[in-house]
Amino acid sequence: MWTTLSSRVERFTIAVIVATIPCAGAKGVSPEAPRDAPESAVLRPLAQQLPLLPARLEIESAVVHRAAQVPELVDLAGRPSTPIEGFVVIEVRTEQPLGDVARSALPVIILNGTPLVEARAVDQQRLVALVPAAKVRERNTVAATCLGAEQTRSSSKPIVVRGP
Repeated sequence: MWTTLSSRVERFTIAVIVATIPCAGAKGVSPEAPRDAPESAVLRPLAQQLPLLPARLEIESAVVHRAAQVPELVDLAGRPSTPIEGFVVIEVRTEQPLGDVARSALPVIILNGTPLVEARAVDQQRLVALVPAAKVRERNTVAATCLGAEQTRSSSKPIVVRGP
């Protein structure tokens, strides 16, 4: 058989053909080549990504509930490891949406001048916090702010609410 491939040109031609056979089935793009970004990942200006944040977190209403009376709010606020009889749930509704809480400063409830960092934003206009009943007085002042942006996002008028 090697007598049929005695010419150097024939050997070179066959080597080129054999080397290009694996490339014949390729689509033209290497599997490791970078792909185009999907439409959802295309960067947009920040003004288009986030809703405008309100200048202040003004409170529409605030309510103090006994934890045993509102188990659905206890679940939203984060159920404690101890029995809930000694706890109260503070629910605050804001006048305007909180904005993108994943990218902005942390919204918290301020109870009697103390920020409750355990407060959770459960929807766009509602904050909920589970606190020990001993922290709640007969009359309480409730406000809201965003930690890290207290100068521009704090409530201008705290609301006075009664204890449970």
